[in-house]
Amino acid sequence: MDISVEDERDPEKMRQILARMTPGEEDRFEHYRRSRFNRTGISQIMRRSLADDARVDENSAVVVAALAKMFVGDLVSAARATRAARGGEEGEPIGPAEFAAAARTLQLQDRPVVGDHKRPRLNGPPVITKGELLS
Repeated sequence: MDISVEDERDPEKMRQILARMTPGEEDRFEHYRRSRFNRTGISQIMRRSLADDARVDENSAVVVAALAKMFVGDLVSAARATRAARGGEEGEPIGPAEFAAAARTLQLQDRPVVGDHKRPRLNGPPVITKGELLS
């Protein structure tokens, strides 16, 4: 079930959406709403990833953490759809194969999933050649 930002801001729409949710969906939605990435950890990753003179403050960490949360939500939704398309049960955990398929699906939709260093693992040549594996 996709819930837009506009739906979340409208109390009447949220009541209607919550009334239609199963207990499992409601529980997952509450966990999603309350979850957040550690801003200190995000700031540290940003400092390591950006140029030395780049300014990383609390506001930029909040924005990156929010984008990361949205990305994880998209990836999990796509993985759940992949598992359902493969005939998986509702209560089963999502496996690595479903996450990889979801990442490929998001990439095909022109929604970048990961940096260039990970792209060969998803749809390019193998990371390790057969000769490297045997030696």
